[in-house]
Formats: sequence, structure tokens, C-alpha cells
Amino acid sequence: MQSPDLHLSFLQLKIINIGTARFFCDSDNNLPFPAYIINAVKTDNKGYIWFFISSNPLHATLQPINFASRLEFYRKGYPYSLAINGTASLVNDRETVQNFIAEVVDQTTTDHAAGLSGLLLVKVKMEKATYRELPVRKNVNWFHTMSAQLKEFFYPVRRPQWQPSI
Repeated sequence: MQSPDLHLSFLQLKIINIGTARFFCDSDNNLPFPAYIINAVKTDNKGYIWFFISSNPLHATLQPINFASRLEFYRKGYPYSLAINGTASLVNDRETVQNFIAEVVDQTTTDHAAGLSGLLLVKVKMEKATYRELPVRKNVNWFHTMSAQLKEFFYPVRRPQWQPSI
């Protein structure tokens, strides 16, 4: 049996490759919308996925709450999808947000959080992950084959050269 660190490294790599996901709030809470399109900013070694969502000005004083959530990572052209269930937490502490931004940007920041006034920092603790390989679609005729090759030539898929830290 493989160690949990190998599973976490595998998930981190797949999440960073796709990058975007649909974020669903599975419980009745004070968020403005029940679903969001997010960009995963960071996945840490404790099993958290960090990202920002848009905030309603009326919800500027949201208290940190925990709620059930679901993330669905999928991008056209990638041969897999990833569904993650977990507990989401709103990070409303100004100092934590500033430290997070400084860590992600790799700079010392004085007040970058002021520029993010319309955003909320969210972290999701990964509790269950479902990885699914997608079937490879075969091109049926020469036209589809040729158009796929031209598309790859003019618009190559650039995958980040990222190595997970263990």
C-alpha cells in the first residue's frame, strides 16, 4: 500500500496541471452564490487547496465558517478528471491573508490585501478524492486527424514544469 504522502503528491500534481475547477457549496451558508469557477492558487502539504472567490460587499464581515464543499477539476484536452469532497473554510483574518499572499507571490507585502477587497480566501481540506481516467477519443477520418495536428502545431498545450515538494 502506498503512503498518504504519495497520494497527496499525485493529487497536487494533477490539481496544478488542470488549475481550474468548479467549486460547489453543499450546505446553506452566507456565500453569495452556490457555485463558482475557481483557480487553485496553492495546494499545501497538509492537504488544503487554497483559492479566492468573489465576495458580495454585504458579506464583508463574514465570520470564519466551515461547510461541506465539492471541487470538480476538468479541462478539455486532459485525459483525466478529479473530484474532491472536503470541508471548506473562509479565511477572514487580514494577517493570514497577507501572509498567504506574501508566500504565494514570494515577496514581502505591506498591504496587498487591500487590492483584494472584493475577494474571499477559501481553503478546502481534501477528505475524499476521486480520480477518473477519461477515454481517449480517436479521430475518425483524415480531416479530424489533420485539424488536430494543425491545432497542436499552432496552439501547443503548455503544461507547467512543476515538481511537488515532498
